[in-house]
Amino acid sequence: MTEEGGKLTLRRLEGPIHKFTKVALPTDLERLQRHHSNILKFQHGGQWERLHQEHINASRTVQQLRANVREMEKLCGRVRPEDGPALERLVQPIRDRASAAAQDYLLLHSNPAPLPQAPRHPGNSSSGSSAPFPSIQLHQFIPFYGSHVSSSFIDQSTN
Repeated sequence: MTEEGGKLTLRRLEGPIHKFTKVALPTDLERLQRHHSNILKFQHGGQWERLHQEHINASRTVQQLRANVREMEKLCGRVRPEDGPALERLVQPIRDRASAAAQDYLLLHSNPAPLPQAPRHPGNSSSGSSAPFPSIQLHQFIPFYGSHVSSSFIDQSTN
């Protein structure tokens, strides 16, 4: 039943492979489809907090889907080469569905819904910005630490 290289027959690994192709991966795909529907619904309804949480949950589902595909690939790597064509017929349909679902999610995630506009305040109309606060540049938040470190501190830390 086992070949010299530690490879097993497809018949021996067919049960565990079916657990991935018939249970684990389809469950992940159904869950991802529900997340996709919810994301579209929350975008359309302007429910931004729920949309954010749904994106987080969908990302976790994609990670789980990828982990299950990797585990299935490891299992497939243990099958004898002569069983390769039969193995491909078994796993290729679910592998294609998983890849398409992950691509759909990435496409949906890369085209987020526009966020609602901040209300205009009369005091800021001269700045041309719709934000209620003045514009702050990124460099104002990032202090430069290089000039604050003294050479005596560096000398002490190396001893």
